[in-house]
Amino acid sequence: MQRVRGRSGLGATRRLGCGSRVVDDHPPAAFGELEDVGRHHLRGLGLAAGHGDQLDHVVDRERLAVEAPLLGRAHAQLRAAGEDLRPALAHRLEAGEAAAAEFMAYVRDLIEHRRATRTDDLLSALIASEEHGDRLSIDELIANVVFLFSAGHQTTRDLVGNGLLALLRHPDLKRRVAGDPSRLPALVEECLRYDPSVTATPRRAQENTTIAGTLIAAGDRLILSISGANRDPARFPDPDRFDIDRPSNEPLAFGGGIHYCLGAALARTEAQIVFGTLLRRYPNLKLADQTVQWRETWIFRGPLSLQVSL
Repeated sequence: MQRVRGRSGLGATRRLGCGSRVVDDHPPAAFGELEDVGRHHLRGLGLAAGHGDQLDHVVDRERLAVEAPLLGRAHAQLRAAGEDLRPALAHRLEAGEAAAAEFMAYVRDLIEHRRATRTDDLLSALIASEEHGDRLSIDELIANVVFLFSAGHQTTRDLVGNGLLALLRHPDLKRRVAGDPSRLPALVEECLRYDPSVTATPRRAQENTTIAGTLIAAGDRLILSISGANRDPARFPDPDRFDIDRPSNEPLAFGGGIHYCLGAALARTEAQIVFGTLLRRYPNLKLADQTVQWRETWIFRGPLSLQVSL
């Protein structure tokens, strides 16, 4: 078992694959119930025209409402415990490290409580899960829970932001999805392909190989372009077209194999809830005149804000 140790001093782990399998297989009264929970918490949400910074508020409210029951905690409890993770997301290192350590301590207590009182939630399933007969250690459980809760924040926000931008630039398609919510899953898949929130991923070559006439030696570090693969014309005809009717649309936004994203099923569910709620509550939603400003990172892609007209 290869482990890495973070600056907080709590053991992290590379063993997230088991958690991914549990997330995909776990039906805590199923994701259908979680969709109802997310919609309930968005029901009282009001957007003000021209306030693009409310995208954070929309995603935060829905994400916490959906994830809290998975971890066996009420929405308000998990929101309070995770509130101080914001400094970490904003790259204020010292405050972020302290907030992360405090949140991991909270998760540790939550795990110990759930070990004594099992329920039908994701955390209980993680505790009970085995991989080759080996249970997850306490540090591995903490790593999986913290990763699930925190790592998907910015990427889910950007999935919604990028997707909403693309959708509102295609008003006919927007009206079609608004009139037929059964197309929401296809919409989210096309958003993941067309403008993914994670554009690239690092890898290391395991053996010598040649790709397109270029020699890649074992041990070479590589940056693989997810955005490029998702617009490969050999796989996706007319790749620059935003099209929710693509047959066998299988983007690489969540990776694959042992690197498949732990929160893929959750992110898809959350995005469908947000898109469906916005289209239902704001049938006249459209982009305001603006120059979209993008976050200054090259792996993570998303708008800083979106100004809309209601």
